[in-house]
Amino acid sequence: METTNKRLSSLELALERLVYQMENFVAENQAFKQELHEDQKRRDREMQEFKFQIWEDQKRREIEYKCWQQEYEKRIEEERKHKEREQEEYQKRKEEEQNRKEEEYRKNLEEYRKSREREQEEYQKRKEEEQKHEQKEYQKRIEEDQKRREAEALQFRANMNKQWGELANKMGTIVEDIIFPGIEPLLQRCFKIDVLQKGIRISKKKGTMRDEFDIIVETRDYIFMVEVKSSPNHNHVLDLEDKIVRFQHLFTEYQDKKLVPILASLTISDHVVNLCSKKGYYALAYRQWDYLDILNLDKIAFPPKE
Repeated sequence: METTNKRLSSLELALERLVYQMENFVAENQAFKQELHEDQKRRDREMQEFKFQIWEDQKRREIEYKCWQQEYEKRIEEERKHKEREQEEYQKRKEEEQNRKEEEYRKNLEEYRKSREREQEEYQKRKEEEQKHEQKEYQKRIEEDQKRREAEALQFRANMNKQWGELANKMGTIVEDIIFPGIEPLLQRCFKIDVLQKGIRISKKKGTMRDEFDIIVETRDYIFMVEVKSSPNHNHVLDLEDKIVRFQHLFTEYQDKKLVPILASLTISDHVVNLCSKKGYYALAYRQWDYLDILNLDKIAFPPKE
């Protein structure tokens, strides 16, 4: 019994100690929970403060970044403007340099052109002077040669004229005598006109002028002046013009009648006939030695034009 009481007392004591310990544990646990709660509240406040600090710091950073960005953009814009100004200044200097070079090039080119023109003018002047000198020398040689040839030609012509004159004196009147009888029928056949009078080797003098005409035929409206040549050439055709002037001066009594010049021979070459046609003179000769005819009647109308 005593032992049981001791055990109960020990058990009660142990239980009291356990209760006490439990109460202390609960109190400590309650204190720990309170401490945890306080610590959580403190941490929450710190977290809130930290978040707020982070928010403020972020906001500050955003403001700083925005300011930095604006400052950066400002610097970039200033740098861009500065670059543009430098580019404009560079371009301006480049254009000025280009203009200066172009102006200098144009000036040099103009000076070169003027220099070339002066050289060309001087060359042309020297060339013209040389050409003039050569031309004068050539002309001088030509004139000297021409004079020599003319002198030789005059001498040759004088000799030939002398020989032909002697022959013409023998042959000329023979041809005239052959042509003269056929003139009247020829004019009637070709021109349908009647002859009033005709003459051969008619000489006339008026003042200091004197000349002889081979054959003259008078009709009502026309005067035919026939120059007879034994061997007609182009000089005889050209001489007819002077013969016409002399005839009109000497025979003023026929001034109311149309003068018709004729170059006549036994035969006349084609080139002399063509020259007569160009001059408006009739060419009269034997056609194929058969009959007397005007060789260019188809080329010169009758009556001939003034």
